[in-house]
Amino acid sequence: MVPLVNLGARDPVDRIATTKAVDPGRNNILVVYEAWWAAHGNKEVPAKNLDSSVVDAIAETAAGRDGGIRYSRQYIAKWLVKHTNTRVGGYVLISILIESPKTPRPVYHYALKLTKNE
Repeated sequence: MVPLVNLGARDPVDRIATTKAVDPGRNNILVVYEAWWAAHGNKEVPAKNLDSSVVDAIAETAAGRDGGIRYSRQYIAKWLVKHTNTRVGGYVLISILIESPKTPRPVYHYALKLTKNE
């Protein structure tokens, strides 16, 4: 079987990279990850202690159709849960379960890690 590339077709891998580069969802996540990396690096952070630049970047993803920003503490928490283990731009967001006898329920901390795979 002859690969399509040998017959003059475009390499499908090139198309994947192009598609990823123009995907607005991926670009929004990357904006958040870059703000996170600038503010926290790879440190573990509870959601309540996120830098305001990270919260603002996440809030931008909640912009309403009329352009107004609509977000809450719960929106930030849901965004973090939804994007845990998401790999974009050489980063991956991970969650770390913190259990303590002082708290009635477990608490999650989040960290951004560098990864070679996207």
